[in-house]
Amino acid sequence: VNTNLINAQQIENDIQVCIITGQYNKALELSEKLLIENPNDANLHYQQSIILKQLYRYPEAINSIEKALAIDPENITYLSEYATILAKKDKDAQAFLIWNKILQKDSTNSNAGVIVANQYIKNKEFEKAYRIFQNLYESDTLNGFFARNLGFCSIKLLDSKNSVKWLEKAIKLDSTDIKAYEYLSTVYASLKDYEYAIAIVEKAIKIEPENENLYIRLGELSLFQNHNYQAIPPFEKAYKLNPENEYVLKNLGQCHFNIDEYSEAKRYLKLAELIVNDFHVFQYLGDIYAKMGPVDSSIIYYNKALELVKPDYTSLFLLNEKKGRSYYALNDFQKSIEAFNLAIDLDVQDILWIRFQQDKLIVDIASIYADRLNDKKTAIEYYKKIKKAKVIVNKDYYQYAQDQITKLNEELFFEGKL
Repeated sequence: VNTNLINAQQIENDIQVCIITGQYNKALELSEKLLIENPNDANLHYQQSIILKQLYRYPEAINSIEKALAIDPENITYLSEYATILAKKDKDAQAFLIWNKILQKDSTNSNAGVIVANQYIKNKEFEKAYRIFQNLYESDTLNGFFARNLGFCSIKLLDSKNSVKWLEKAIKLDSTDIKAYEYLSTVYASLKDYEYAIAIVEKAIKIEPENENLYIRLGELSLFQNHNYQAIPPFEKAYKLNPENEYVLKNLGQCHFNIDEYSEAKRYLKLAELIVNDFHVFQYLGDIYAKMGPVDSSIIYYNKALELVKPDYTSLFLLNEKKGRSYYALNDFQKSIEAFNLAIDLDVQDILWIRFQQDKLIVDIASIYADRLNDKKTAIEYYKKIKKAKVIVNKDYYQYAQDQITKLNEELFFEGKL
């Protein structure tokens, strides 16, 4: 009996060596040999499930761990292995139930706690996630990861005071936790304390000076304040770190556009165009060509942007209006009218500012017919389309249209065309 026991222990030692050295097939062979002699040993079934998992033989691994649990159903180690293998098989719902069961048995089980809390975060159940991380932190008050996640959940719960408390604690526990700095910066930005938010990101940059995301964050904090000049240097640093980040290229293009540096804006936006088909890239390029020329290029880009627009009345209106103005600049009045009409025909009863702008475009079309195409009768028909507004925004286009109708009718009368 002692000899058999010694042999069994030797085989178990050999199995461990094989697992450590990655000799999983040999480990499986030895494991099967032991199980023939000890079929009711739960730990051997558990060990075999680990080996089978490493061999990607998940159905067999599940079978082995289920045998271990049949012998010892409350063993947390076995339950953890079962949940892990189920997740490997994309059986996330079943795995979650088991992790939750483990957490109910032991609220301080960090492995189960983090997995369950992360699932709650995915489900936007931040209060549940917060309670789990709070239990984990209370069992390990030196754990900065738990403190940081309590700060993150507090942000999602719109509790700025609590989020600052936890994130500062996370940084105190781990001064290299870049995520904690980023989250803390987000909190102060939400409080409009941009100066402190920027100072926090600058501290993080001292820790990781080659972290592209930190420079992007600096640029964003300047943009939140409409400080386009200040946003350019950090975005340029991010660009040097990763020249193919289309988000950085778009922001550099936008910043230069907003400060009237159209050549630089075009350079970055053309680089972005090589990487991604993006509505805003095309719209800005259209705006740049409308200002710098050639104007016909602006129309090409407005059309590209229109192809990407979802049922978004605001974008459809603005792009067709811009396209119409580009055609007008080219003295192509018929195409200008066509583009304006596309903007006018949008059904936007609930969007007051667009309704106001549509009336303005009707006036523009009427003016084209009257002044450019010498077609006063058609101009009058367009002026008649303007209805009396319930709310007047800046200008009473209805009254203006009535005055123009009177004026044009008088001109037609004296020209003998009525």
